[in-house]
Amino acid sequence: MNTNISIHVLRKLLEINHNRIDVYKTAYGGTRYKDLKTFFTGCIKTSQKCNVELENEVQQLDGDILNNFSVTGKIFTFWMKINVALSNYGRKRILDYCKYGEEIVKKAYQKVLQKKNSKNITIKQIKIITKQQDLMESDHKNVSYLRDNSV
Repeated sequence: MNTNISIHVLRKLLEINHNRIDVYKTAYGGTRYKDLKTFFTGCIKTSQKCNVELENEVQQLDGDILNNFSVTGKIFTFWMKINVALSNYGRKRILDYCKYGEEIVKKAYQKVLQKKNSKNITIKQIKIITKQQDLMESDHKNVSYLRDNSV
């Protein structure tokens, strides 16, 4: 196992969760629907919890926690902010963007857990990431349900 690659993989998930927090904070501020605010708050808390676990793993590998996240993540967050602002606070439109974001998160977690990538993380880290993936999958299903049942 290559420690530098392990740290890189964990940092990528940190970045995904950091961007997810930003997006849901934006969505929270862009809606008047209380049920969506509750859902967004739950998603924020999930990613915050995931980040604490991931940060602990990076630190155990003697890695630094970076706070300068990629341009791609920042562009997605900016794009989300503009779309929320332009969506005229429409429930389904906001949920469409959230579902899109959840698809990105889902794919990122799947990619990390693929056999070729998981050889660079410990069994403990695989368990943590798998548990986080389950939480993300639950949020993905919830946003899909909310979106599909929006008027």
